[in-house]
Amino acid sequence: MDREEIEDMLETMLIGDSDQGKLRQLLIEHEQEMQRLRNENERLKILAGCEKKHVDEKSRRVVDMTRPQPCVRWLDARAQDKEERLVFCLKKLAEEHEEVWEAYGGYVSHHPGAHEHLAEELTDVITAAATMLCALGYNEVARSDVQKQVNRKNRARGYW
Repeated sequence: MDREEIEDMLETMLIGDSDQGKLRQLLIEHEQEMQRLRNENERLKILAGCEKKHVDEKSRRVVDMTRPQPCVRWLDARAQDKEERLVFCLKKLAEEHEEVWEAYGGYVSHHPGAHEHLAEELTDVITAAATMLCALGYNEVARSDVQKQVNRKNRARGYW
């Protein structure tokens, strides 16, 4: 039953104006509560899908923890201007690249835990690259767009 039907019923009821007013007020409060619950339900749906996500209280956004997140805090703390940030990012990429080679050495030597260590070091490279993209002005959406472009290019070349 929608609000119009309820309003029509109120008009035909043999009750006083005061009671009709109370019922109308209850109807308004009910609609407001229903809207609040719909909004809360939408928020909960988002949070329910957040098993792999994190709600960043500071920026008030949901962060997809399966995507690389740039390390802007340490970047901002170490570099004053854009050029300095970019140089710092390049040095960090080179450092992470070296760590991948070291981890690969452990992997081919069959050291315990080397497989996981190599995966972590490779992911550090991805994070360092995301940080540099961020320093270049690419937000998460723009980084995603670039990744899609690279994926399309690689697919067209038959790389996968």
